Amino acid sequence: MPAKNFLDVAEPVKLIVLQVDEKRDSEGKRSYRPVFGLVTDIRPRPEYAGPIWVSPKPHQAGDIVQGGYNPTTGEMQSTRMANRTFWMGRIAQAFGPLVLAQGILMFFGFPEFIPVRVRVR
Repeated sequence: MPAKNFLDVAEPVKLIVLQVDEKRDSEGKRSYRPVFGLVTDIRPRPEYAGPIWVSPKPHQAGDIVQGGYNPTTGEMQSTRMANRTFWMGRIAQAFGPLVLAQGILMFFGFPEFIPVRVRVR
């Protein structure tokens, strides 16, 4: 489910960042994934580590953040991370048609009208 839709249907809650997992890719770049816990007196506390790894680190361990919780699936997401994903998607949607138009123009041989030139050497 897209991040913005998740926050619209999930229960608004406070989440605690229990830990921040870290991994490195083959080039040594770091990615992070927060592990969220529901701020509640119920024990054991519901926890969730999502499938999305991001950089830079979105939260620090121990942070209390606003977010959403779906008790049916157990999914938790902070508002900050959901908004970040939402805006990245919007930017991709804005540039997608431009890139498509550029590709079509290149296919039909009109490179002189293309605002961004791609050179192959």
